[in-house]
Amino acid sequence: MTFEGKAMENFYKIIDHFGREIGLNTDGTLAPKKDNKDCSDVFLFISSRNQNIGYIIPESKRKVFCADDPFGECVYSLNVFYANVNQVAFTDVSNGFFLTSVDWGWLTFEARNMQEWELFTLRKIEYSCIAEKKYVVEVVHSIENFLENYSCFSELSSEQEKKSIILGFFAHIRHIKLEELEQICSHISRDTEWVNIICDQDQSIWSSFGLKPLTTWLNNRNTKPTSYIVGKDFDFLSDEIVPFDGYGTRSASATETIVRTIRALVKPTHDFCVLATARNEGIYLAEWVSYYKSIGFDGIYLYINDCEDNSRGILSSLEQEDYLEFFETVSKDGVNVQGKAYAHALSFLPQILNYRWVLIVDLDELFVYDKKQFKDLKSYFEFLEKKQVDTVAFDWINIGSNKQITWSEEPYFDRFSNKGFLEHEKLKTIFRPAKAAKSYPHFPVEFDNYSFIRRNSVGNLLKTRQNEEKHGPLGKHLNDAPDSRFAVIYHYYFKSIEEFIWKSARNRGDHPKNTDFLNTSFNEILVTWFLEHFEAENTVTSDSLSFPDISFLRDHFYEEYEKMLSIPTVKYEISINVDIFKNKLDTLLQKISQRKEFLGENQIKMLSMLEK
Repeated sequence: MTFEGKAMENFYKIIDHFGREIGLNTDGTLAPKKDNKDCSDVFLFISSRNQNIGYIIPESKRKVFCADDPFGECVYSLNVFYANVNQVAFTDVSNGFFLTSVDWGWLTFEARNMQEWELFTLRKIEYSCIAEKKYVVEVVHSIENFLENYSCFSELSSEQEKKSIILGFFAHIRHIKLEELEQICSHISRDTEWVNIICDQDQSIWSSFGLKPLTTWLNNRNTKPTSYIVGKDFDFLSDEIVPFDGYGTRSASATETIVRTIRALVKPTHDFCVLATARNEGIYLAEWVSYYKSIGFDGIYLYINDCEDNSRGILSSLEQEDYLEFFETVSKDGVNVQGKAYAHALSFLPQILNYRWVLIVDLDELFVYDKKQFKDLKSYFEFLEKKQVDTVAFDWINIGSNKQITWSEEPYFDRFSNKGFLEHEKLKTIFRPAKAAKSYPHFPVEFDNYSFIRRNSVGNLLKTRQNEEKHGPLGKHLNDAPDSRFAVIYHYYFKSIEEFIWKSARNRGDHPKNTDFLNTSFNEILVTWFLEHFEAENTVTSDSLSFPDISFLRDHFYEEYEKMLSIPTVKYEISINVDIFKNKLDTLLQKISQRKEFLGENQIKMLSMLEK
């Protein structure tokens, strides 16, 4: 029998336990067809080369989705489990759950065990019934060509050969062993023709803003980002930052898988960078950038959004002096802007891959290592890297406010002491960016094909299991056994009363975007918590050896800070921002005072402290 004859014998209709044929809804999701007249036909193809994989092919080219699996492609594949002579079961490629057809008319991937609702009957289709369906025939040829040739993928030389397997490659991509997938993706990254073929096949954001810029940058690492505006088209990146099941981020398409695999293979040439988001934080930018430059962070990537101060002016002047690169995030209301920004940097920004380590912090957080024990940042990480490590978590120390009422232009070093307290075992993390897909403010989320080895600041394995049992996957941001002797995050949350009110007006970064001031962060609960610690005497200090003393990093900071302020354009933009900040703060306080009848006891108390 000819190659085509063998291939064309293996077509089936899928019939569920209730006798309903599986079809395709208008939104691209697979569903029982009997009660849904809008469903179109799909065909199951099982190659004789591997009878444990089933490929579901629509009548014409369109993305196919199944149940709650985020992955969608023009051919959707499943693992096939042969239950008996006449029936099969299907399992999800990612997590092995059985496909269930429920009585009330949809499909799910929830069952860990196979029972009646997980059984499907395959009804064989003669080739003559689909011979005129050109797309289906094209897909089958491509699948068979790929299965025959993928072991010699790098040897395919002609454009026609490559095009003949592209649909098969996309259909089969989740079934390829990681080592082989890495070899294929490594070859693609060096082959412009392959990149163009993939982008023509999948004209998505992952092609135009992911694959092409990434491979261009790999050929010339001096290439700048293609765009500094992260628009609403990227809002999807804020969806499910931390997967509810606690696993890594799963790809939603073949091209995303290719992009993330290529990123995972990039070899960095620099050591440390810092990634942050900011909104209306111009009064801290120069100090914050100077500090991180002074302790050894060569790269700084900053995402801003909805700024009403002069942050853009300050950052533009700093960017012109090669201090950093900054991006502006434009999002719809309700979007987790911070999560979107982190995901953009870890998914679409090639330049961040040039660094072995990326630290995610806010502008009120300073990383401090033990200068008495380690000569510099590099020597500290040489100590950590004696063991295999992908992420290092640092405890969060809240620094006291010294009961300051008003903002001052002086740096943190002169405004605050080294007194502080550990806040609920919370963590911040530095990690290797290549295998990360997204990030929560406190820890990264890896691409699901990889896993992180997580350690604490003294190099021991990080323990978060107890907190994960209490809080689910988000428990990873809490340390079961805090140990901040070698490095820590100084968190300057408790600054002056003025700064707390200003901070409240810009919404919390990891919350959905909200422009209503009184419904953002200036609420009675947070104000009460702030005042409790604002008025308390913090007794734990870095002198007790419980955490490193930032004062040992003071001299290097001031050298960098004074150097920055000596640049006329930077100094000018900072001065403009100070005036804007003071004027807008006055306006903000007036608006709050006009709504006193809506305020709680401690909110009113906080305002009265400013009037004294």
